[in-house]
Amino acid sequence: MYLEDEIDNRNNTRKIVEAGLFAALTIVISFFVFYVPVIGMVALAVLPIPFAILYIRHDFKLAVSSLVVSIILVAVTMGIQIAVSVGSIYGPTGLALGYCFKNRVKMSRSVFLLAIVYIVGMALNVSFYLLFVDRNFIVNTIKSSIDLVRESFEQSIRITGTTIDSTQYEQLKQMIEAITPEMFLYLLPGGLVLYGFGVGFINFTVTRSILKRLRYEVIEITPFERVYIDNRIGALIIIITCLGIILDRTNLDIGKYIFSSAVVVLQFTLLLIGAAVIYYFAKNKFNMNKTSAVIITVALILPPMNTMALYIGFADLIFDFRKVDPNRLFKGRNKQ
Repeated sequence: MYLEDEIDNRNNTRKIVEAGLFAALTIVISFFVFYVPVIGMVALAVLPIPFAILYIRHDFKLAVSSLVVSIILVAVTMGIQIAVSVGSIYGPTGLALGYCFKNRVKMSRSVFLLAIVYIVGMALNVSFYLLFVDRNFIVNTIKSSIDLVRESFEQSIRITGTTIDSTQYEQLKQMIEAITPEMFLYLLPGGLVLYGFGVGFINFTVTRSILKRLRYEVIEITPFERVYIDNRIGALIIIITCLGIILDRTNLDIGKYIFSSAVVVLQFTLLLIGAAVIYYFAKNKFNMNKTSAVIITVALILPPMNTMALYIGFADLIFDFRKVDPNRLFKGRNKQ
C-alpha cells in the first residue's frame, strides 16, 4: 500500500513538473509569436502543441491547468491582450489537437474541428479588442491592409519599370483602386472560414510531424489525390450561396455578406477538389510521375485555365469520379 502511494505521488509530481515546464515553454513561444515577426509566423503553428502533448500524455484536466497557469504568466509578463489571445485561440486549439490525436480522429474531421475552434477563438479575441482596447480595431486593420496592398502595387510597378505595358498597368490600377473597406467587410466572413481551415491544416500537420518524431502513434494524412468534400457539405455551401443571392436581390445588407463570403468559400472548395481530381487522373490514369502531375495540376488551377478546374470540381461533387466519398449520390462499386 505504501509503495503504491509513493508511486502515485511520484506520478503526480511528474505531472505537475511537466505542466510547469510546458507553461514556461508557452511563454517563450508566445514571445516569438508576438514580438519576432519572421520567426513568429513559424512559432504560430507551434504554440498550441504543448497543450496537445499534455493532453495526449496525461489528460484533459492537466492540459487545462497548464493553460490557466500559462494565461496568468503571459498576462503578468507580456500583458492581458496577449494572454487573451493565448486563452481564446491557441490554448483551445492545442486542447482540440490533443483530443483529435488521442482519440485518433481522422484527418478531415480533425481539420474541421480545429477550424471551428480557431474561428470561435478568433471571434472572441476580436470581440475583446473591440470592447476593451479599440472600437475601431476592424476598420483600422482593414484600412492598413488596403494601404499595404496599394504600397506593394506601387513598389512592384517601380521594380518592373517599363516591362509592363500601359493597358495592363491601367487594369491593375483599377483593380487596386476598386478595393474598398466595404469589399473587405463583405469578404471577411468567407476569408475567416478559409483562413481557419488553413490554420487547422497547418497545426494538424506540424503537430503530427512533431509527435511522430517523439515516437507517438499518429493519424495518417489523406493523400492529396483522395481529397474530397462530402456532397452534403457541398450542397450546404451551394444553398447558402443561393440564399445570399436571394437576400442580396432584396437589398438586404446581410445578403451581400452571405453571398460574397459563400462565393469565395465555394470557389476555393471547387478549385481544391478540381485540383485533386486533375492530379489523380494525371498520376493514375495517364501514368505521369509526381513532378509532371504537379506541374499539370498547377497549370490548370491558375488563370486562365482555373475555370476548367472549377467545373471539374463541381462535376466531381456530383458524380465522385474517384469513388472516395462514402455518401456520394451515385453509388456503385467502391474503388479498391
